[in-house]
Amino acid sequence: MALLGRSVDAVLDPGWGQYAVAGKVRPLAIVGDSRFPRFKDVPTLKELGFDITASSLVGIVGPRGMEPNIVKTLHDAFRKATQDPSYLRSLEAIDLEPVYLSSEQYAKFAAEQFEVERRTVQQLDIKLN
Repeated sequence: MALLGRSVDAVLDPGWGQYAVAGKVRPLAIVGDSRFPRFKDVPTLKELGFDITASSLVGIVGPRGMEPNIVKTLHDAFRKATQDPSYLRSLEAIDLEPVYLSSEQYAKFAAEQFEVERRTVQQLDIKLN
């Protein structure tokens, strides 16, 4: 809304596709690894020479030591939900592709992402108050 109201010049957020189709915004670049099927003419940042990608993975977490049978029940329910046609349509509407990671894969991804972001904070010399 801030972009449509011209309070900001650019945004990095899913959901802009509907506004691009309506001619209200102009997509400049895709931050993911590949172009969006609906916006094949919009290059990725990597194609433009910037070694930057970003993704919006969301994970479900619970307390350390959660009972394995509860983990499995939750995992199976959320895995099933990610295959629901209405969920898949909602992702498509905001130009996101479904990504599924097992518990082990997500834990690895989260640890790797934490390390990448830790290095970025150090390189930028960001201090927390």
